[in-house]
Amino acid sequence: MTRPPRSSRRPAFNAARRLASSDDSGAVLLFALIFITVVAVVIAAVLSYTEANMRGTVTVRAQADRAAAADGAAQIAINQLRRGTFNVGSSGQCFGPSQSNLPLGGFYTGGGSTYSATVTCATDPDHSAVGGGGGGSNRPGQAILTLGQNLGAGENGIELSANGSSANIIVHGKVISNSNLVVNRMTSNALVSIFGDCSAGTITIVAPGPPKQCNTNTFTPDPGGPSSPTASLWTPTDDPTRTVRSVPACPPGNFHIVNLAPGIYTDLNGLKDLTRVNCNAIIHFQHGTYYFNFNGQWPVRSGYLIGGDLTSQVVDGNAPTLPGACVSPVPPVPAPPGWTPPANGRGVQFVFGGNSQLLLREGRMELCANNFPNKIPVAFYGLKNDLVTAGAPTIPAESGCVTTVGGSGCSVLRSDNSPGSVLYIQGTTYTPKAAVDIDLNNETSQVFRFGIVARHLSISATGSPDLSAPVIEVPDGAGGHLRTVVFLQVYACTGSSACAPSGQPALTVKVGIEDDGGIVTPGDRQITVYDWSVQR
Repeated sequence: MTRPPRSSRRPAFNAARRLASSDDSGAVLLFALIFITVVAVVIAAVLSYTEANMRGTVTVRAQADRAAAADGAAQIAINQLRRGTFNVGSSGQCFGPSQSNLPLGGFYTGGGSTYSATVTCATDPDHSAVGGGGGGSNRPGQAILTLGQNLGAGENGIELSANGSSANIIVHGKVISNSNLVVNRMTSNALVSIFGDCSAGTITIVAPGPPKQCNTNTFTPDPGGPSSPTASLWTPTDDPTRTVRSVPACPPGNFHIVNLAPGIYTDLNGLKDLTRVNCNAIIHFQHGTYYFNFNGQWPVRSGYLIGGDLTSQVVDGNAPTLPGACVSPVPPVPAPPGWTPPANGRGVQFVFGGNSQLLLREGRMELCANNFPNKIPVAFYGLKNDLVTAGAPTIPAESGCVTTVGGSGCSVLRSDNSPGSVLYIQGTTYTPKAAVDIDLNNETSQVFRFGIVARHLSISATGSPDLSAPVIEVPDGAGGHLRTVVFLQVYACTGSSACAPSGQPALTVKVGIEDDGGIVTPGDRQITVYDWSVQR
């Protein structure tokens, strides 16, 4: 049997099978499934990230809106402190007479939501203080402060009148009145704040002073009042012995020195004789406290009244030159760098009680106050309350016509326009219950150095005086202020109702309020932010 050839034993070629074995359509499906899965995972991740990011954005935006609301509430509270009267001596009501918290309902809108807040306030007793500054607590906060609120009785707070087409009364320091201000021409370098009207006359404020403020309806309290934190700085320097003194007779000749000792002076006739026409004595009030308690007016018609330690230019038998007869505690203007009061400067304090009054008529007077580093150097004091000490005579508070308001009243201190009268008070004048009425003449250039606080003040000048320098001043840089430090805590929430002041505050702020000389002047208080802490 014959075999067929080998080649004839190979299977026949199947093109369809070969083609079927090389088909890759399954791999494409696999790749498609992998791609779809990866894309789905990526999209899911992106969507999850986007959702988280959106949630975070919403949360952060809500936190930002809440923080903005808390910041705004703190700013509102600080501005209310600036425009208020709260200080370290107040009864803890930061935002009003009976308002220790500041509710702010629905005051802010952000991100489509309404926010409210409540601000609490607490005094920091460790850093609040009376005092400070280069000269201690001895600087009044103003050049002029009148306390009388007697608009209905026709008594203006301040009346300043300078005769002459170019005459101008210059004041260096703040001018504050609880009544009206009437002037014809005045220049100030600081705040002029008037409870009532101050439209009469021309008031010029030297830059960078603020514009004058009229009709503020803001009452400025007595810095020496019983509720004032600075009351102790304004009390008279009391002598518990209060020895009753006799008055010596007028010495023969002219310009001889007559030494008077501190104590009580009740002999009005003796004082009148010592300052009568043509007596021409130099009456030296040795350093200490002098109490004047007589019924009526003491006219000084000749001679010199000098209070405090004398300077070398005062010589017996020679007419002294004023000012400069006594050692002044008040710095010159401008004060040289590092200026301090003379170490040997021991001054006086004139305390007027009852119905006692002093009139300068042809007489010349210069009073130099004591240099108190931590007390207002009051040279002329109108007594507000009886001085009572066991074993010593009582000095009654001012009374009678001295405390009568309006045209029927009489001034505790007055000078007329006699050509020879001269007045210099080197210290502060403090007569909160009485009026002061001064006429300047051709020999008077400056009167009150270190400010005046009175119920009413009237100053008029003829065309002759030298008015190129301040008539009333508080020298710059003499020291003294009242510092109140408070902690403000802000509680913020959504909604239109004020938040409950509980839980964690959104913001805590430490704020300092500075009142120059202890005088609280709403709107003119210096605010310092010591710390601004946002709570997370």
